[in-house]
Amino acid sequence: MKRPVARPLALVIGAPWLTRLARAPCDIYGLWLIEELGRHGYALSPGTLYPILRDLADGRYLRLERRLVDGRIHKYYWITARGRRALASARTQIIELMGEVLEPQRQRPRAKMNRR
Repeated sequence: MKRPVARPLALVIGAPWLTRLARAPCDIYGLWLIEELGRHGYALSPGTLYPILRDLADGRYLRLERRLVDGRIHKYYWITARGRRALASARTQIIELMGEVLEPQRQRPRAKMNRR
């Protein structure tokens, strides 16, 4: 069964990964990305990261290449031009979301209850 193409929410969720890929000076593979994001405070398992990367690759936001390295398959990723454009537009959504998260909570007026 073919997986669905990445949706805008996947771009927002995947923005930290796309950002690292966009700034990477060399070829990036999944385990390196997990370790790199770990240095920035993200605790990720392969079961969290790889489905997001796969969805982004299916949506053509990333390019995926499999290479045999020391008898093991490494999946290398590059951000595509489409991925760069999507990341730029996702930044607006991320800024909006972060504004809501960081905004001090406002007290809502309580509804008056009729007591008999």
